[in-house]
Amino acid sequence: MKLFDVIEYLPPVEVKDEWLMYHYPGKEFNSLSKLRVQPGQVAIAVNSGKIEHIWAEDTGTVTLTTANYPFLSRLVANVAYGGKYPYDMQIYFLNSTAMKNFKWGTPAPLIIESKDPVEKGFIYHAISNGTFYLRLKYYQFFYSWISGSFSDNGLLCYKDILGKLKPFINQIVMDELSNYIDETQMSFSKVQRMVSEQNSQTMKERIAPKIEKIGFELNDFVIEMVTIPEEDQKKYEQLYAKRREFSTLSGLDQEAIAIQERQRQLDALNKAASNEGTVGGMMGAGLGFGYGMGMVNQVKGNSQIGGQPGTPNEQQPQAKPEIQVRCPKCGALNSETAKFCNQCGASLGPKACPKCGHQVPAGSKFCPECGTKVE
Repeated sequence: MKLFDVIEYLPPVEVKDEWLMYHYPGKEFNSLSKLRVQPGQVAIAVNSGKIEHIWAEDTGTVTLTTANYPFLSRLVANVAYGGKYPYDMQIYFLNSTAMKNFKWGTPAPLIIESKDPVEKGFIYHAISNGTFYLRLKYYQFFYSWISGSFSDNGLLCYKDILGKLKPFINQIVMDELSNYIDETQMSFSKVQRMVSEQNSQTMKERIAPKIEKIGFELNDFVIEMVTIPEEDQKKYEQLYAKRREFSTLSGLDQEAIAIQERQRQLDALNKAASNEGTVGGMMGAGLGFGYGMGMVNQVKGNSQIGGQPGTPNEQQPQAKPEIQVRCPKCGALNSETAKFCNQCGASLGPKACPKCGHQVPAGSKFCPECGTKVE
């Protein structure tokens, strides 16, 4: 048994910013041993797989006596060496300062079903990636997570756990990204523009608690790219063009939209989009929408009072909800009376026909008076 040993770890220069945990070899600890914790390190005492004590990075040098650390009295071995009793425990040193950056990426394309009121039911795919920064902080969680795959003696670096760490974090990111888009009813266009500081910060707040469970602090999380396949973008353009046409039809209200959504509009539109915008597909979508409008008018015209069909229900007048139209520039919803878009400021007012001078409603492609195409 070695006496007066100083138990410490001095990492080589080549692993100074890479090492995570070092297991001090042997059990050469007794009441005359000293433990030295270097700046930027934490030391833990482990007995039978359980962390008994943690020495913080500002500990410096301490003597391992039961007077200083009463928990050691439970770990004294039965056999004495040179009149001193050894402690039956393992010592691990952990790096508390090194912060490491990694790349993340969705392991498979996200399958998104839009919850936006106008796009509701539209299904598309998205791929995303970026970077994140980790620092070891929650030592007991980390030891519990990694101890099963860590050898009894040796050094553990970031690269040694990368194969286990990245798939774990990528799956968390994929799940939280899908949930975030779904919960916020994020529109197709906003998903394409998710590369922002605000969205990155929101994702960091959602992911951080899950990363803590394996012992790491998430210092930063950045969304660097969101890509939607060209095929899905084309389908969306066809769908959006038809939905915008519906939203500017005379007399369209929210009740009609609701009925149409419940019945046929999405099926017809998605079918039309998948058929590359064929006339038959679009006609089917239009007929479905007209059917929904007819249902609304029939319900409104056949209200019953006293069992007599066709009598207007004057006791429960229903106010007609405000019509909303899409901005032709950014796609945001606006009141039909708005002159400018509340998101991008684009003009929503009527245009004058270049041929006959008739006022043309915003979003229209042809003059309703003479049929001239309006840019």
